[in-house]
Amino acid sequence: MPVFLVRANLPDLRATDLDAVVARVATASEQLNHEGFRIRCLHSTYVPADGWLGCLYQADTHGEVRLLTESAVMPFDDIVEAVIYGGHAAFHQGGKRSNAH
Repeated sequence: MPVFLVRANLPDLRATDLDAVVARVATASEQLNHEGFRIRCLHSTYVPADGWLGCLYQADTHGEVRLLTESAVMPFDDIVEAVIYGGHAAFHQGGKRSNAH
């Protein structure tokens, strides 16, 4: 199953804002999975010094990740297909890119 990275530049994000985003993503993910989508959040990282948030999702399509992100009212700059390296093997390779509007 493909992996996608949602990238967002959020320089003024506070811890409470981040908690709220994570909660909305969890709720939206639950709802979409209940509707038959296969999507899950693998990992999120926020870098306060840069105001950068990255969230890794496993999903069937880029569109499902966009739907989840928009349903969760999570601001983002773009969604790109990603490669996860764990030890010696790549779990998925990709290269598609889509900018947010």
